[in-house]
Amino acid sequence: MKPERVIAACTLLVSPVLSSSAFGQTPVGTAFTYQGSLADAGSPATGSYDFQFTLNDTAIGGVRVRPTGTRTGVNATNGLFTVSLDFGAVFAGSKRWLEIGVKPAGSPNPLAIPTPREELTPAPNAQYASMAGGVMTGGAVRSLSGQTDVVTLAATNGLSVSPSAGTVTVTTNATASNSASTIVSRDGTGGFAAGTITAAGGLLSNSIDRATAGSLSIGATSATSVTITPDTVVTGTLRLGGGAAMSSVLTATAALNFPSTVPQSGSDLTIIATGAVAGASVALGIPGGSILADSCYTAWVSSVSTVTVRFNNYSAAVQDPASGTFRATVIQF
Repeated sequence: MKPERVIAACTLLVSPVLSSSAFGQTPVGTAFTYQGSLADAGSPATGSYDFQFTLNDTAIGGVRVRPTGTRTGVNATNGLFTVSLDFGAVFAGSKRWLEIGVKPAGSPNPLAIPTPREELTPAPNAQYASMAGGVMTGGAVRSLSGQTDVVTLAATNGLSVSPSAGTVTVTTNATASNSASTIVSRDGTGGFAAGTITAAGGLLSNSIDRATAGSLSIGATSATSVTITPDTVVTGTLRLGGGAAMSSVLTATAALNFPSTVPQSGSDLTIIATGAVAGASVALGIPGGSILADSCYTAWVSSVSTVTVRFNNYSAAVQDPASGTFRATVIQF
């Protein structure tokens, strides 16, 4: 018996390697099914045969990609035979050729090796596609080996998913209102419409802007301190330590040169603090050279936008404090 050329009628079912971590499934391995057609003396072969399969990188000569694999006692019926082959994860997009040796099962004769080698069709190379080779070099995968991939996009707090045909739309429920389980966003004016926005843990921001009425709580209710850096502008009211709400803090400076003041009397000068109103608290910053023994300074809002600073001489002699720049800080509640 002289085996004739082995013809590969088709190559079927390459099992691609899928990532179990990506899909939550068990990988299907690298084996694939090869079905061929065998003629013996010009007629479709029927019987038991021994095969040898070698994977090569060229049609003639070249290098063997993997060691030779043998299959003994393979049944052929009406010329058709089927074997399972596994060369490992060697299909990475390059062409491969299969060299087949065959002889009747148990025959002492050498294997007959038909030529040319069989070029493997794209099915085995689909193993590479299933591993998403493009992703490894920054590419994008649009499909995996023509298979149907089950991908679930789950909505969560602040996000909603709306699939429609081939499009998946991901939207947020961001709102400027004070709503539970939502993302806070600015309204059309650039501010927040929420009456109260509470950050129970930590809040880190370069700017906190509350343009509308309401309150802003920073830190848990048991917090002992809040550090705000750098300068922070508060529009509205600010309440510290459960005390009265501060509506504004104004700062103004002026160069003051008090006249010589007789004993047991005082001299008044003023600092313009635009927006200050009577009844507000005033903290006064005094230049060092203007501080004398047996004397003191007092300050108050004497009229709208005017802070009066008084030098009080409690000594027994005339005192003439040095001129300097005084700072008035007006805290209005």
